[in-house]
Amino acid sequence: MSTVTTRSRAAQSEATPPSSQRGKRKRSRGGKQQSGDRKRAREAANESEENAAAVPASPAAEQASSDEASSAVSSPRRCPVLPRVVIAKHLDGTKIYDPNIDSAIVDAYIEERGKYFAKLDGKLLARCSGFLIKLNKEAKVATILTSADLICTKGPSIHDESSMPEFAPHAKVAVHLLDDSIADGHLLNYHKHYNIAVIEVTVKESPQLPCFDSECVAGGPVVDFDGSFVGMASPTQRMAFIPVSIILGCLRMWEKFKCVPRLHLGLKFSAIKFLDPAHSEKISRKFNIDDGLIIQKVSAGSSAEKVGIRIGDIIKCCNGKQIPTNVDLEDELLQMCEDHLDKGNGLGSIVDVTVGVFNIRKESHRTKRLTVKLSDDMEIVAGATYNVSAKEGFPAFSTSSSYDDESPGQDIPCGTSDI
Repeated sequence: MSTVTTRSRAAQSEATPPSSQRGKRKRSRGGKQQSGDRKRAREAANESEENAAAVPASPAAEQASSDEASSAVSSPRRCPVLPRVVIAKHLDGTKIYDPNIDSAIVDAYIEERGKYFAKLDGKLLARCSGFLIKLNKEAKVATILTSADLICTKGPSIHDESSMPEFAPHAKVAVHLLDDSIADGHLLNYHKHYNIAVIEVTVKESPQLPCFDSECVAGGPVVDFDGSFVGMASPTQRMAFIPVSIILGCLRMWEKFKCVPRLHLGLKFSAIKFLDPAHSEKISRKFNIDDGLIIQKVSAGSSAEKVGIRIGDIIKCCNGKQIPTNVDLEDELLQMCEDHLDKGNGLGSIVDVTVGVFNIRKESHRTKRLTVKLSDDMEIVAGATYNVSAKEGFPAFSTSSSYDDESPGQDIPCGTSDI
């Protein structure tokens, strides 16, 4: 299994002249435009550093760049980073960071990072790792699996659960190999929900294995302690890596149907087996249930909401098959989609899904049938909300009163849930 490092840039609005022409124009200018030359030298040096290009800058450009190197935060040489607090270290010296980061700082980091890359020529979108999944030696064409983060122009907002990421499928993709060669990549397919992309690239010989760094984690292979390939790294808020079973299912359907459909159940889950031991033991003791998926969110207007599935209920099985983890559920749904398309059906068609549900409020088992649509788009699960108005006979809140006033007898409303 070979791996590569990939990066993408958005299409440029204007064609960039060859470096030789730029050099001639610089030499023809007088001293009055020296500061402008120095600014362009800094940008060129920065672009060269970000792209890992093998073309060195001219001595004059290097001198101008060093003379004018700015220490200001707005300098394009300074890349914004997310402040992380080291709370411990592994035995091998690897740092363990505090996972709790203020969401306002994350938003500011995303905004500043966007401004930083906007200063670069071509607007660098992302850097990702990738690995070879197919090689045609006769045609000298390699197929590379990587993360869809490579062409993502805007991630979903952490404050808006209904927001969706935005992608640039026509972005220019450069594939960097260990021998310092750079090849143009062609995007074959990508999937918004599973966050995977397939790149095709022409190579002279078998790609060499590159080194990985902390900035190119997404898209790299994940192996277990036995050395077996188990998935692709995808360090996002939703998951740590994409399991190999889902990857193989997506590749198989791309080859057969040119699309990867999903059944949008309108639900979000957490597996009982991955809860902390005290929580899972309480569920086992109280309800005699050892595995299954706990409903964390029900999408407004979904079939699941209409049939009475609520937050806290436990999904035990899907179409008669036990589903102890989210991966097991995704594998079952992908197989259902493949079987449905094999029968001649297409995107937008309706599929009936039968799920076994445990109602925690009534402590009863029941079977529900969900009528869902086949779609190849990303699923957004947004819970139902409603506006609260003042009831008759109760005074409305005023800005002068606050829950921070700990006056005697004041009751602060709160809600708790065991599951």
